[in-house]
Amino acid sequence: MSEAVREKKLPGFRKYKPYPAYKDSGVEWLGDVPEHWDLKRLRYTIRACQNGVWGEEPVGGPEDVICVRVADFDRIKNKIVLNEPTFRSVPLRQLEELTLKSGDLLLEKSGGGEQQPVGAVVLYDLGAQSVCSNFIARIKIEDDYSSVFLLYLHKHLYESGVNKRSIKQNTGIQNLDLKSYLSEYVGLPDIKEQIAIASFLDRETAKIDALIAKQERLIELLQEKRTALITRAVTKGLDPDVPMKDSGVEWLGEIPAHWKVKPLKAVAFVNPETLAEDTDPDYEFDYIEITDVNFDGSISGKEFMYFNNAPSRAKRKVIQGDIIISTVRTYLKAIALIKESNTRELIVSTGFAVLRNKDKGELENEFLWRLVQSSIFVEKVVSYSEGVSYPAITPYVLGTLPIWFPPPTEQKEIVLFLNRKIGKIDYLTSKVHKSIELLKEHRTALISAAVTGKIDVRREVP
Repeated sequence: MSEAVREKKLPGFRKYKPYPAYKDSGVEWLGDVPEHWDLKRLRYTIRACQNGVWGEEPVGGPEDVICVRVADFDRIKNKIVLNEPTFRSVPLRQLEELTLKSGDLLLEKSGGGEQQPVGAVVLYDLGAQSVCSNFIARIKIEDDYSSVFLLYLHKHLYESGVNKRSIKQNTGIQNLDLKSYLSEYVGLPDIKEQIAIASFLDRETAKIDALIAKQERLIELLQEKRTALITRAVTKGLDPDVPMKDSGVEWLGEIPAHWKVKPLKAVAFVNPETLAEDTDPDYEFDYIEITDVNFDGSISGKEFMYFNNAPSRAKRKVIQGDIIISTVRTYLKAIALIKESNTRELIVSTGFAVLRNKDKGELENEFLWRLVQSSIFVEKVVSYSEGVSYPAITPYVLGTLPIWFPPPTEQKEIVLFLNRKIGKIDYLTSKVHKSIELLKEHRTALISAAVTGKIDVRREVP
């Protein structure tokens, strides 16, 4: 028995006891397992493993069926979430064979990437007739095993990175070598104990998920307060008694009487510098993607690259003082002010529009940044966005949108006020985000400890 188990060094789980006796599994990543558990390859838990089907475009007939995609995987709760079901036409002879049954496990065999490796597993528990796509393998479980226990076991294999040993890279898409993955050895108790462990984890993860949901709702409320505070300050100012006037913009309404209204393009350049197609292949830069901009406008994850291996969307050049605002509707919360100079050239995705102030004597960079964060401005960007898959506003239309602003001295007062107020909100939000991360880490660790036998939870369930 390992020292960690013998001395019960299980951070966060001290109320749970280890099993009475352990044996060496002979598997490096698994370590010791309870003495009465069997060591078997994953494939012995499976009755059948079938690839899914993509089918044809739906035609409105009896062969139309829901096709579960990897995009429908909830990777936290390990289940299917069909917010927008995809329908495909599948021949009836294939439907009979491939229709999913409650208790099936769905294994992502193709897809993924560096940040989210392929190999996630979810439980199918929907009532509607469905098949899975060709990027997914449908796993039928042998009768002597619990689907829910095996779901948690696969979850552990994914979170601990065991699945990575079976990943094959192919033309940018990761493929999971099923034969290799299903040959991994795991520790397996009998069916009664599997059900007990699964019941324990269902109960405890539900508690954790409820706490996470409350924290996520708190973040929503903080963000609503943050946006309302910004919108109020940049449209009405700080003086509640200031005389007002009609802005002349129907959707803006009244603004303080001494404020100006101008088209955005009159005070700022939109996308002033773009890399040419014939840029030197060895041109070096740091790259910012839409997902690199955090909720508070800070930037994380800048990636160094050369032009010859950069994505085609890496085109817009930015400098200190520029404002980047995502113009793809899905990512409109990605708005940042480039506050610091960069040691290398800085390039952002074409999913951003770059705003560069023309006259800093008339308009403060930080005031413009706060203005484009306001709900009233974001709503107009959304309303003027065009396209189906990725609706976006064109640079020309963005430049025609009106902006409004007071004299520079008042702009600075508003910015100082917002920085003070929003700083407190962002601090609280970051603490809640940290709390959520800790809860998720605890959830992962609890699953790992239970399905590998590091804690004995048989007495924790009726």
